[in-house]
Amino acid sequence: IGAAYMAQLAAKKAAWDRDEAFLVGLLHDVGELHLLRLARDYERCYHVPVANDDLADVMATEHAGLGASMLIAWEFPRKLAEIALYHHDPLSTRTNHAETAVIYLADRLCRRYGFGCTATDPSLKDPRSLLDDPHCTRLNLTEEWLHDIDAVAPGLRSEEHTSELQ
Repeated sequence: IGAAYMAQLAAKKAAWDRDEAFLVGLLHDVGELHLLRLARDYERCYHVPVANDDLADVMATEHAGLGASMLIAWEFPRKLAEIALYHHDPLSTRTNHAETAVIYLADRLCRRYGFGCTATDPSLKDPRSLLDDPHCTRLNLTEEWLHDIDAVAPGLRSEEHTSELQ
């Protein structure tokens, strides 16, 4: 949900429909959910836990492709599947470069604010690190924009602040 909110906030920078950005932000990591379910099913069936390192390796390499395949199977537009596929590597997409950069940015912002993860890398909090990222530079992000997001994002966990997205 955090990525969906972050994508919606960043969509304006890419002149992208905010509702579509929200949807892709919500679904871009659906492959991770499926992999977690497969790991749980494996553990239940074989009574052997999946090693965290093994699961993390599979997640890192397979979740985007699996998620894109799931979106296609569910008959979502190919555009959304392609964005999900390349959300960790926006330069590899053939189309939808700005939109894919938005979802990449939404992922980075989730790490910045600890949405769905724990920020472990101190550089994730460093505004220069984020603003110097070539994908973020491509969206013409400014320190002022990031400051505005910093003011709104932490409150997105409560319903009363979601109106700030409007």
